Order: sequence, then structure tokens, then C-alpha cells
Amino acid sequence: MRDFLGLLRRKAWHAQARCAHHPSVDYRWFFSERSSGERETAGWTDAETKAKVACVKCPVRAECLLDGLYEPAGIWAGTFPGERRKWRHLPGCEKGTVVKPRDHIA
Repeated sequence: MRDFLGLLRRKAWHAQARCAHHPSVDYRWFFSERSSGERETAGWTDAETKAKVACVKCPVRAECLLDGLYEPAGIWAGTFPGERRKWRHLPGCEKGTVVKPRDHIA
């Protein structure tokens, strides 16, 4: 399993990430076995639901999506890998871009 908290300490926006610092959020929700790989939205586990709810309230969701867009596992900005894969072709979501894809998240 990846060192999620170590991963979150790498960029400036991570200091504001709800998943890393809010006392009611458990970072393990974001990397459950089922949230890896081809997992889609139907039949979410309790942990996946909690992770997605935490992401909705996160102030750096757009930045998280941009960084997690090409991650093959986990919940990033409230999205599963299959959901993120569908967004990669959108303007501002190209790998290595500095444009924030704020228009693409609810």
C-alpha cells in the first residue's frame, strides 16, 4: 500500500487537504482494496462513501483531481480511477498541465 500521508506532504496544497488533517477523516478510506483499479460507482462501501463525502467538503478538491488524474488507484477528489480516466481528454486535464480543472468537478 502506498504511503498516502507521505504522498500528501509533497505539494503546497496538501496542507489544506481535508483527508490529511481533518480529525473526522480516516485516510485509509481513500485506498481501500475496492477503490483500486477498475472500481466504479455502483455499490460503494461505507469507507468509499465516507471518502467521497469528505472530498465534497475539501477546499483543494480541484488541485487533488489534477494531481490524481493519472493515479491508477484510490479515491482522489471524490473520484474512482475509472471516473478519472474518462476526464483525461478534457481541456486542462492533460498530464503535466498547470491549469486547474475546476470546471470539470461538481
